[in-house]
Amino acid sequence: MKYRSFNDLAKKDYWKIYKLIKYQKGGNDLILRKKSGALFFTLPSTRTRLSFEIAMKELGIRTVSLSLTDTQMIRGESIMETMGVLNCYCDIIVIRDLGELAFYRKGKAHLINALSKKNHPTQVGSDLFTLLENEGSALYRKNILYIGAENNISKSWYDAARMFHLRLKSFDIHRECIKRYKQLLYNSDILITDVFHSMGDQEDDDEHNKSNGKYKRYRIRKRYLDQGRKLMHCMPCKDEIEKGVIYHHNSLVWHGVANKRFFNKALIYGLLK
Repeated sequence: MKYRSFNDLAKKDYWKIYKLIKYQKGGNDLILRKKSGALFFTLPSTRTRLSFEIAMKELGIRTVSLSLTDTQMIRGESIMETMGVLNCYCDIIVIRDLGELAFYRKGKAHLINALSKKNHPTQVGSDLFTLLENEGSALYRKNILYIGAENNISKSWYDAARMFHLRLKSFDIHRECIKRYKQLLYNSDILITDVFHSMGDQEDDDEHNKSNGKYKRYRIRKRYLDQGRKLMHCMPCKDEIEKGVIYHHNSLVWHGVANKRFFNKALIYGLLK
């Protein structure tokens, strides 16, 4: 199984994963025997890497963690060759890289995309569970607003919204006007945002630094949550959120962070069992 994008699993598969999360939260363990796995991250990561590494160890998987500097890629070896080596040794590979991993098609090892240029399925799969856990069936009647740039997070949320029939609208900070932002914000129940520039994209970084003042008008403010809206953010937080808002009682940010371990464990278990 190659889990590169949100749509690589069916809706019924996500419900099975979510059922396994509830099983874990009920105090039950998921255990796998005689399995080996690798975490291969060519990009920085805190929550995703930690949650996957802890999840794999709790499952009983013999786990190796590699960064770019741990491999021969710093001496010119291609990522295809590196993945070929990992495929020889592992039952499952979790990778974070800006490539879309289209080359990895025939490997016997299961593959999980832990972030690429266009997709971040594990983040959205986990965050969707957090929303369902908190809102229940009422989630399908809530107006969800994604605020930010068109990136891997927004792409995966669009996929999730289509699959689960969510009432999701988006506001692109680079292309749309403040008037539409205020209209969407007024009608929203749940706010989802991400950093306003994409990881690893130098052009986006430069543009962000030049236009920092412009983007601040779209930041999530405490008063929005005081009015009853819920907040999701995959972190790290920068100027897209007013300082301290992630600790608001209507913020689901830390709940989402905690659920990443449960989601990743259930995902891996479902692929390998």
